[in-house]
Amino acid sequence: LWLIYLPWHFPLHKDITIQGASEKAENSDKILLYQVGDFFEVFNDDAKTVAEMLASAEETEPEDKETALELIEKLKQENKTIGLLPTMGALHQGHLSLAKRAKEENDVLICSVFVNPIQFNNKEDLEKYPRDLETDIKLLESINCDVVFAPSAEEVYAEEPTEKYTFGALEEVLEGPQRPGHFNGVATIVHKLFNWSKADKAYFGEKDYQQVFLIEQMVKTLNFPVQIVRCPIIREESGLALSSRNAYLSEEERQNALSIYKGLLAAKAAFAKGERSETKLRNLVIQ
Repeated sequence: LWLIYLPWHFPLHKDITIQGASEKAENSDKILLYQVGDFFEVFNDDAKTVAEMLASAEETEPEDKETALELIEKLKQENKTIGLLPTMGALHQGHLSLAKRAKEENDVLICSVFVNPIQFNNKEDLEKYPRDLETDIKLLESINCDVVFAPSAEEVYAEEPTEKYTFGALEEVLEGPQRPGHFNGVATIVHKLFNWSKADKAYFGEKDYQQVFLIEQMVKTLNFPVQIVRCPIIREESGLALSSRNAYLSEEERQNALSIYKGLLAAKAAFAKGERSETKLRNLVIQ
């Protein structure tokens, strides 16, 4: 397992715009919303239609960045395929399911562990976000991850980031208005990770469905030579989607989060039996 703390420097495209859009959003709850991923899992048959609608081996530390660059170049020269798993750490079985798939489908698995400060619009959330690199490394070793990239914020953002990504109507719905600046921060770090890793495939969980869709649009618009692989939501026995932020939740909040998924399942079952009343289906979800 290669443990790399130093950043890999590649030239970045600057001032990218993916469809002009004004930024109109307000601060809201800091707890991650589950309903976006839940919706597209439960109603997977309609996910494409809705999306189109939204669119209207050992552990070592290299001494310097050249070592990391040489590692990637060597892998590419040997025609090794590279799978990238971007994470913010605090890994759980959901992350590991992605890692295992990436490991199966590629010669080399690179997992990044980086709490990206510019995608947080809530300072308290950033400060409280769980961090345990030692445990993360042990978990990744257990599935034979090849490279862990764990830079500091100072290394990733040696200069103030100036990239600007806008996604039009796509970022003005669902989580967008609740988390101003979030998707720009996500796009900035993912763009960097694609450039640094030279990955052939990158793996993202469908729990954050809107994020995955926006990244797919970025890849398509900027012609990145990387395939985005969507991976299904992994749930606790109760049905709650696994998330690093679940540690924040009280028992009452866990039940409230779970009720979203249960409501969607109830609406899906009613729809399958012929119910077509929008009001009745909506009430099944929110009751």
